[in-house]
Parts: sequence; structure tokens; C-alpha cells
Amino acid sequence: MERETIKLTTPLGKELVIKSFMNAKERNAIKSAFLEGIKIDPNDIASEGESIMKDVDASIMLKAENRTFEQLIVSYAGSSENIADRLEQATPAEYDFVVAELNKVTKGNFQSAK
Repeated sequence: MERETIKLTTPLGKELVIKSFMNAKERNAIKSAFLEGIKIDPNDIASEGESIMKDVDASIMLKAENRTFEQLIVSYAGSSENIADRLEQATPAEYDFVVAELNKVTKGNFQSAK
């Protein structure tokens, strides 16, 4: 089944096509970018069962953004090739627009289970 997409026009006038929602597999792929940059010692579990992070690699935000591009962008400027690289070559306003639009799709999908 083909998923609904959203067509947007970026500040540079390029067409951006993104998925209208993310599924669990896509969410987990993005989530794994965050987990790859965190070190947790299982011996340092708080009394409530929460783990204490030892080291956090600050570059995980960029890795997560790139993973989000890979998972949720269908095409940018008419092509599905090298999207993350092409966006990094664009203006900051163009890049930030894409991130903001993707944040609308991902919002609320990374909350802990209750």
C-alpha cells in the first residue's frame, strides 16, 4: 500500500516530498541514531529503574537528522538521490525548513511507553 505524502515548496523554491507519517520501523531507525551516541552502564541503574547516561556524543543530533532525512523524505528537488548531502549543501534556511517540516511528522513519536 502506497503511503500518503506531503508536497511542500522550500524557501529556495524546490519541491520537497515527505511521508505524511512515520511507521514504527522508521521511528526505530531514527531512535537508533540517538542510542548509538549514548553510553549507559548497566551497573548504574537508578532506584526507579532509570539508567544514568555516562557519555553523550553531541554529534548524535546530526546523525539523527540525517537518519530522519533517509527515512521520511521521498524526494528533494525532483530526486531521491543523496538527499542529506544535497541539503547540507543548501542554505541554512533551506536545511532548517526541511528539519522543521520533518519535526511536524515525528512529533509525539518518541515518547516512552506508559
